[in-house]
Amino acid sequence: MVVVFTKVLEIFAILGIGFIANRKGILPSSASPYLTNLLLVIATPCLIVTSIASKELTQDTIKETIFVIGANIVFFAVGALAAMLLMKAFKIEPVEDRGVLSVVVCSVNSGFMGFPISLMIFGQEGLYYMVICNMVLTFYLYSLAFIQIGSKNNGKRTFKEIAKPMMNLCMMAAVLGAFLLFTGIKIPGPLFEVMELLGDATIPLSMILVGMLFGESDLKSTIMDKRLLKVTFLGMVIWPVVTFAALYFVPMAPMPKAMVVFSSAFPSAAVVPALAQRQGMNAKLAAQGVTFTTLVSMVTIPVMALILMYVYGL
Repeated sequence: MVVVFTKVLEIFAILGIGFIANRKGILPSSASPYLTNLLLVIATPCLIVTSIASKELTQDTIKETIFVIGANIVFFAVGALAAMLLMKAFKIEPVEDRGVLSVVVCSVNSGFMGFPISLMIFGQEGLYYMVICNMVLTFYLYSLAFIQIGSKNNGKRTFKEIAKPMMNLCMMAAVLGAFLLFTGIKIPGPLFEVMELLGDATIPLSMILVGMLFGESDLKSTIMDKRLLKVTFLGMVIWPVVTFAALYFVPMAPMPKAMVVFSSAFPSAAVVPALAQRQGMNAKLAAQGVTFTTLVSMVTIPVMALILMYVYGL
């Protein structure tokens, strides 16, 4: 457990470096788009391909992958319905913000933060299942999440508009990795090593970017918002506990169960403010929700990791 705590501390120390670098002007907010592109266009796709392609294909792998996909579909479907009902029960005002906050509760940062942290704590096997979780997340964000958020924009979105965001490089990297895994095709050794080196950059890049997010945010006003207090407690504490309880007695191998639960403990997806903006809804509130849940995750993620490793013997 000391090893896990040390690894998590190392990861969040990098986050702190990003925060300080932003506040001191070493990495100004104007640098964020370039670092984001480096992360999402080069580093993370390489990490995804190598993590999937290096896994051995067995009957257990297929069964466990199907389980993770199914569990995540249920997670988002049930979570979306429950979150919408709870926003109404909490009497969130104005009513237009209920949809945005329900997505803040349901969505998880299983890619941006999930990949590097899972790799550091649970190794390549844990990363593989987190990639699968993130694939389902992508479909959720660009389909059901739009329904939750609602819209102030006129006109209907075409199928092309819905499908286009799903065809991002990270999703395509996952498809490529799955193709290599199921066909048995191997990436040439030197190329694979280069891709591994580039993939290793995902950890520092992602944490520095999260630190910069904190540096850009007005943390005081975010923390004082009572609506965000309720939503953050629901998404970062209650929902992971419910997920853990729901899967505890499911007859499945420890690692895939643990990673489904672990993915539920991550903060809101960084893309939620952009989705809210696209729909003409409260993008600022969504950004505050992402910031607050990310801040709280500095405590909840290491706690959940320790619990999962103890319970499942990982």
